[in-house]
Amino acid sequence: MKTVMEDGRSVIECERASLLMVDEERKELWSTVAHGVGKVIRIPCETNGSIAGWVVHHREFVNIEDVSKDSRWGGAQLDVGGFVTKSMICAPVIIDEKVAAILQFINKRAEDGSIQNFNANDEKVATMIASHVAAFMNLLSV
Repeated sequence: MKTVMEDGRSVIECERASLLMVDEERKELWSTVAHGVGKVIRIPCETNGSIAGWVVHHREFVNIEDVSKDSRWGGAQLDVGGFVTKSMICAPVIIDEKVAAILQFINKRAEDGSIQNFNANDEKVATMIASHVAAFMNLLSV
């Protein structure tokens, strides 16, 4: 999965990419892949205070230009080494009608290095990667 996420990060041209697994028992999301972070990230799987949690509960893709202006954003609580999240796309990984994981792509970069908004093509790529991750996860669980 690390290779899939790294390749996705490269194609979408963003600073970071994460694969967050849903742990229904603990009611949290935890990172199996978190580019640029040297530890496991744990996020409460709630509809408020977490964009990823919102995506799990609503089973919807989101494209957010500025997370600091989004009421679902709770990232200020995370310790990710001073990294600042500006823009994000978040896609659900759905297996058997349930959200099994979330993909996050953070801070799309322009050629000049500035942060720009994710576009419709980025959304298509993230959705395609989410379907591939679902297929891989489904094969691994058989």
